[in-house]
Amino acid sequence: MKTDLMNIEEFTGNQFFTELIETKGDNLPAKIEDVLSIFEFSDFRAKAFKIMTDKIKKLDDESEAYHTALRSGQNWGIATIYAKKRIGDITKNMPHNNKHNHPSSKTPEGLGVYKMIELKEKGLSQAAYLEAEQLSKNPKIIERVIENIKERGGIPTPSAVQNTIKVENSKKKDQARVIKKNDRVIKEIPKAVKDYFNAMSEYKDSLKVALEVAKRDLFSPESINIISKKHEELRSMMDNLEDMI
Repeated sequence: MKTDLMNIEEFTGNQFFTELIETKGDNLPAKIEDVLSIFEFSDFRAKAFKIMTDKIKKLDDESEAYHTALRSGQNWGIATIYAKKRIGDITKNMPHNNKHNHPSSKTPEGLGVYKMIELKEKGLSQAAYLEAEQLSKNPKIIERVIENIKERGGIPTPSAVQNTIKVENSKKKDQARVIKKNDRVIKEIPKAVKDYFNAMSEYKDSLKVALEVAKRDLFSPESINIISKKHEELRSMMDNLEDMI
């Protein structure tokens, strides 16, 4: 444990990683290979400190060792997030097609395959760079997730940010569907009003016939009960309509 504790504060002594957090990744290099190495190193350290904090927490979650390890783990986790975002900053601006690098490819243009091949050669899968680009497009969510996880005493991770992005994107899609449905309803209002006026006209004609039937005492007792209930429902609905318009 002594060796572990000696290494816990190494983050604060590393100027580069300290500035990485302070600048939110602005000090990261421009070459994707360099950023990928930093990401992998930070990710390894963050996961190692997660394991360490879990072990110490079981023994004493109020100890100085636990809180020190947690702070270091949080720093490495945040560094990992910013490094992954930086990867996305770079890849999202890459051209999808680059025949100069891959002249033998027979793939049609516009499918982003050249970009995928180039990044794969650098050790980055398509899924990985698409996830990184999602982080790049959502810097506000990154900051919110980092703060929320720190407040809960956890270690921020890129996957936590990605999950939040997925949830919020899903909510936006649901809201868009509701808006689209409401827009459709609004567009149908003139038709609905016209249909109601037509229905009133038809009902009036039917009511005249019903009055003639009533004059001749041709309604059965069962019919009279049904008519009474239906009229009560209609009166209530008509009163509501008049109150609302």
